[in-house]
Amino acid sequence: VSEDEYNDTKNAIEKYEIDISVVHTPLISVEGEVLLEEVSLIHLLKEKYFNIFDDTCKYAQYIADIENHRIKVVIHNTWSKEDWKFTNLIEEKIAPKIKKSLDKYKDIDLVVENSTSVGEKTFKSILCMEDVSYSVRGLQKIIGNRVNTLIDTCHMMMNWEAWRRITSKCCGETRLCIRSSMQLIGEMDNKYLFYVMIRNITNEKLMFNKLFTSENILKASFDHANIYAWEYTVATKEMRPCFRCMRDLGMPPLLKNYPEPVIELGIIPADYADLYRDWHRQIAEGVERLEMIMPLTAGRVPFKVIYTTEFDESHNPIKAYASAELVIQEE
Repeated sequence: VSEDEYNDTKNAIEKYEIDISVVHTPLISVEGEVLLEEVSLIHLLKEKYFNIFDDTCKYAQYIADIENHRIKVVIHNTWSKEDWKFTNLIEEKIAPKIKKSLDKYKDIDLVVENSTSVGEKTFKSILCMEDVSYSVRGLQKIIGNRVNTLIDTCHMMMNWEAWRRITSKCCGETRLCIRSSMQLIGEMDNKYLFYVMIRNITNEKLMFNKLFTSENILKASFDHANIYAWEYTVATKEMRPCFRCMRDLGMPPLLKNYPEPVIELGIIPADYADLYRDWHRQIAEGVERLEMIMPLTAGRVPFKVIYTTEFDESHNPIKAYASAELVIQEE
């Protein structure tokens, strides 16, 4: 809603006697994608999306002045608890930006809503409320009680997981993780047919926890050795960064049209941009390994960057695995 349309909202409130309590951040097209998605917390790291959020807060304040009550601004959370856990982006970067908007607009509050990701063929519910709550707790450390949680059952698509404690005389006490889902599959003459599925996913969860522990050890090792790592998919030009890239450099979990985003961000200096683009052309042509010391970020810190390529059975390049290790210059 642009400012020249604000009066339309005022007229609607007065003419139709509607009561507005919630304003939702709008749909946006990210990285040139046709598919639209709603503004989420991680988007706020980019200035153009933060400006959209700030405009939403401004519009909400306009309505609050008319309605004479507080307005809630809704924003999505698309990262899981594990995504946030190993970065400090919420407290260090996202919350301070949100606070600037809330300080300007005194009669609005923020609510964080669970979200849904889109897979190749189907919608896939990814976020439990514990993920939303985790992000909100981080925001509250900076913003205080002007932020809270919101659950959208449409996004949850009636899927949920919960740990259950089972006690029996023969086996004693056991903890099970149960996944339940319910979907409407038929409707006729005001009668509804639901498909309900309940699964015991305890073993899957325990296996995930074991992998999670191993991953924590690996992440600590990366921290100690000052190493960054990422994965590049040749066919789609997509890059998936490691947790340190997300935590230290503010990268999202997926970068498209790589390597252009890191060149635009200045992580790859301008005088190395063409060389870095050529590396990815060489990888697509089948080079097996690339290695050199190059400066990274605006501070031009020297890193040893290595790429190794993975091939399919026909020796076509499919992926490249990269690392950047800090070069310590001896005096």
